[in-house]
Amino acid sequence: MGEKSFVMEQRIVNTKSGEVKCVGRTVMVGFDIATGHSAPIEQKWIDAIERYEGRKL
Repeated sequence: MGEKSFVMEQRIVNTKSGEVKCVGRTVMVGFDIATGHSAPIEQKWIDAIERYEGRKL
């Protein structure tokens, strides 16, 4: 998790067999629509992502 971006990895899994069907990686970037430039990710979003991942309680 960086100041302005982070990488997400997603998987599609067959729930019956547990087989991973595909994996995707996405770079998510904070963006200021007013300036058209990257922007720092708000701390509330960082905290929410880290809680979801179990890295922050």
